[in-house]
Amino acid sequence: MIPKLLSCAISSLKHMWLLYYELADFAKKAGLVFPPRETYDFSVMRDFPPTWITSDVWQALCTIWDTDTWRNISESGKRNRSSSVNGSISVHTGGSITTEQHRKKMAKGKDPLWGDIFKQTHLEKSEKVKLASGELIGSQPEYWVNEKSWTVFDKYEKAMCEKYSPDPSRHSLGDVEIWEHCVGGRK
Repeated sequence: MIPKLLSCAISSLKHMWLLYYELADFAKKAGLVFPPRETYDFSVMRDFPPTWITSDVWQALCTIWDTDTWRNISESGKRNRSSSVNGSISVHTGGSITTEQHRKKMAKGKDPLWGDIFKQTHLEKSEKVKLASGELIGSQPEYWVNEKSWTVFDKYEKAMCEKYSPDPSRHSLGDVEIWEHCVGGRK
């Protein structure tokens, strides 16, 4: 039950800012003073579940969200999502799964190339369908989530072709030295 609750908590927290207004209206109608949006006082919110979730599940979620541990995780995530590295905020299109999980999903009898994993997590969502079906041959800057992603990929592909072969099928899975150089050093 707890892993399912935690998964639900993470998913629901992403939509918290939308729920806040719905919950604030319920609380105000009940005569309560609802806290400012920045505070997220879950002890108040606990009594006002959204219409689409049962009261017991909502109260369990609020109990999780009302801990210092959860607040620390939330703040850390907020900082990470807005942090800038080399003048660019990190943008991924891989969803909530890790790069390693993407690698495992992409492995069909053999490990995927690092460049292909990078594409899976940095291409615009519409281009991933083409990538999966093998239709995406050349990669143009407009296919990527931001210019930095395109630049890193282009630099990496050129360096791999220079070191190994113009034919990507003859490349190693990945080259740490080339990768670190292309992304601007070890993070």
